[in-house]
Parts: sequence; C-alpha cells; structure tokens
Amino acid sequence: MQRSLALNKGQADTYAAVVTQGRISSQVPELISDAAGGRVHSCFRSSLNLEICGHLIHIGTDRPGLCCFGLSVSEYEMAQILDGLQTDDRVVCRPDCIRIYGSRRIVTLNRERFTIVDLRIPVRESGSIPGAGLLYRELEARVGTWLREGRLGLEPDASFVYYSKLLSDRIDPEKAVAYFLGRGKGLTPGGDDILTGYGAILQMTGTAGPLVHAVCSRLTGTTDVSRAYLESMEKGYANEVFVQLLNQLFRENLLDIRKLLCKMEEMGHTSGCDTLYGVYLALKKFKEDTIV
Repeated sequence: MQRSLALNKGQADTYAAVVTQGRISSQVPELISDAAGGRVHSCFRSSLNLEICGHLIHIGTDRPGLCCFGLSVSEYEMAQILDGLQTDDRVVCRPDCIRIYGSRRIVTLNRERFTIVDLRIPVRESGSIPGAGLLYRELEARVGTWLREGRLGLEPDASFVYYSKLLSDRIDPEKAVAYFLGRGKGLTPGGDDILTGYGAILQMTGTAGPLVHAVCSRLTGTTDVSRAYLESMEKGYANEVFVQLLNQLFRENLLDIRKLLCKMEEMGHTSGCDTLYGVYLALKKFKEDTIV
C-alpha cells in the first residue's frame, strides 16, 4: 500500500516529511482560521501538541479515536513525524497546510486534503434525548465497580460525594465547578474529565449556560491540555468515541451503546471513566424529568 508520507533529504541531514492524507476534527479550521504561526507545545511517545494562537492542536493516531481539537495520521507517519521534533520548534500555518520546522525534520501536513470528521456534540432542540434512559441504567450498573476498583481519577471521599451531589441535583454548579476543576493528577485531571462529560449532556439539551460560565471563569486553574478539552466542550465539541456514543442515543441501540461504553472505559488511565461519571451525574438529575 502506498503511504501518504514522502521523505526527501535536504541539507545538513534535514528531512522533509509531507503528509497528504489523514483525518481532521471539524473544530480545527475554526481554531486556526486566522493563525500565522506557533510552536510545538509538547511531544509524547505517540503524539504531540502544537500551540497556535493560544489554541492547542493535537496530532496523533486513530488508535484512541480522533481528538476534538486534532488531526490523526497513521502510526507509521506519526513515528516519522516525531523523529526530529522537539518542544518549541517553530510552526507555520498556511491556508492549505501546517508546517513544523524541527532540527532534523521539516513536517508538512496538507490539511486541506484530510478528511473532515464532524465532532460536534449532537443537540436535541426539544430537550428530550431518546436512549438516555438506556445509557443511565448502563452507567448506574458500572459506577459502583469504578468506585470500588479505583477507576476514577479522584478519591471518592466525603467531599467527592458531596460535590457530586451538587452536580447531580444541579443545585450549585458554580460551587461544584470550583471543587472539580483542576482537581486530580495528569494531563487531564479527573475533575476536569467529569466536568467535560457532565457539560456535554447539558450541551445536548441546551442547558449548559450556567455551567459553561462557571468553567470558563476558572480555566487558568488547570492544565493546558485539560483547558483545551473544556473549551471544546464549551464550543460544543467532544472526542470522536464520545460523540459516537452520544449519537447512538438517538438510535437507542443498546448493543452499540455498550460497545462504545467499553471503548470509553479503556481511554487513558482514568479519563474515560471520569468522563462517563460526569455523564452519569448529568443524567441522574434528568431521570426525574422527562428526557430519560
């Protein structure tokens, strides 16, 4: 199979890598529409983040699904891209591509030739979510196991239980956000993942206003990566597997819902379960109303 990555040797052992196919989140063009340049924000074993005009752009593979603020390429291409790049390397954006100037590799991503994937959170104008009851019951059966096995990113102590109740009852979202935002370890603290899942359900029903306001007023209190996810949620975007799960609610297909739940449970160390716990808290309140 012919690969979309072309390598051309240049001067001083510098290679030019050109990627001509991949997938790109529908949010990315919005984030970099007026961008002129940026830098490599962070490099990992199998992905990297660019910082362009204050926004993070993730470049990774399809193994975990497409990131809501990212592009994906093959694993072979990802390995080639990472070879020779490091933090703070220069990034230049053009209408048709993103170019990264590394010490041993100049990488060009021809993004105009990438397949655009719609990662908008589905919205139900009537406020009702068919299949939400199915999802709630599936989550209710799993939450106890997550808590017993330590699969959430936060310790389920008395404070955790108290502030979870504030979210599930929607009594004081601002107070709950102040507790959860930035709480936990890693690139995306568990508290932020909970808010992301919770907020996505509110976005679906058009009731996210107070929560979004509370989150946006405190974004400096968490990591850059987590901030990017929360900003995406505020704009109505989420990661691919999560969006697939939310879309399945309208089809009320229990088998597919269960398959996607299993995929999400395996995401990150605790991120998937944390996000789903946020979904559970949002649906718990709605259970008493008409949408579940």
